[in-house]
Amino acid sequence: MVGKAIIGTSGWNYKHWGEGVFYPPRMKQAEWLSYYANFFESVEINNTFYHLPSPEVFARWYKETPAQFVFSVKANRFLTHLKKLANPEKYVDKFLKNISGLQEKVKVVLFQLPPFWKFPKARLEAFLGYLSQKNDNFNLRFALEIRHKSWHCAECWKILEKYNVSLVFADWPGLDIDRPATADFIFVRRHGYQSLYATSYPDDYLKKFASKIKKWLSTGRDVYVYFNNDACGYAIQNALSLKTYLNN
Repeated sequence: MVGKAIIGTSGWNYKHWGEGVFYPPRMKQAEWLSYYANFFESVEINNTFYHLPSPEVFARWYKETPAQFVFSVKANRFLTHLKKLANPEKYVDKFLKNISGLQEKVKVVLFQLPPFWKFPKARLEAFLGYLSQKNDNFNLRFALEIRHKSWHCAECWKILEKYNVSLVFADWPGLDIDRPATADFIFVRRHGYQSLYATSYPDDYLKKFASKIKKWLSTGRDVYVYFNNDACGYAIQNALSLKTYLNN
């Protein structure tokens, strides 16, 4: 059984996208998400990293998107950067409760870790154990984006595999990760071809990337890909091109 490719961008609410880059001139910002959903089947909600919206806001986003649309949600930095995954009970519960406003459309929660934090085996094990327990009520998938080289090791991979958490394949400078697959799905973030957030991926790269995605799909894994190079609307352009190459 072949997996499904889910392509989108990391966020949709960029002011400069409303200045003729993607959204029609004079379109109200409140209409942007529904317009975006005409082109893509998914989006990664990024602003949750800075501020956790109320369940009502998530419920509104649910209503503004078609039935087949799905969301990935980035966990708040309080949990990943300030608490560093410690004592997750209170905040994880609140986070999962709020995003439940997206109902069945929320598929993946992304945990992005700080770049200066070294791998703490016991803490990761404890955190994912608690997360797995809470997930019995939500049926979510989880992805972990590491940014310190010490995490890219067999001990970490083994823990991720145990809890079916996807190691995020991200192209950070000095830490370009595209293996191993640690879960029954693949989660990819593209941050920029030459400089973070501000450069576009050339067509040759996207064509080769599409071939790689097809190989992952052939293993039966769903593949989520989000472009985070929002400058000049590059994320939109690259995501649309990738969809085209995947369909060829």
